[in-house]
Amino acid sequence: MNEVYLGMYREDDDRRAVVVGEEVLHAATNIDGLVEWSASGLLAAGKAWQKYPKFLELNRDAISDVVAVYYPSARYLLALGAKGVKQDNAIRPENLVPAYIRMKVAEKPSQA
Repeated sequence: MNEVYLGMYREDDDRRAVVVGEEVLHAATNIDGLVEWSASGLLAAGKAWQKYPKFLELNRDAISDVVAVYYPSARYLLALGAKGVKQDNAIRPENLVPAYIRMKVAEKPSQA
């Protein structure tokens, strides 16, 4: 659909990822305002950078490096969960809710 999931995160003092802004679907084009974040050394992860090489080219000036992290890994999630439990900051499994960015995945993309 020529869209990518775009989420920006920063690392907190405990080395946990903290969401910066909203997670969105973004056209595989230039990301407005990305250069402003580049001073902190932006790393790009995920398959979109390989699937849409033009997307990387359009945003390359703001990105320090593209890392070979394509999907979430349980090994990291388990460590975060253990830390959350120790800090009494965990979510009970029955309270977990999926976060859908695109609700209508079966629809065809609009014709431009």
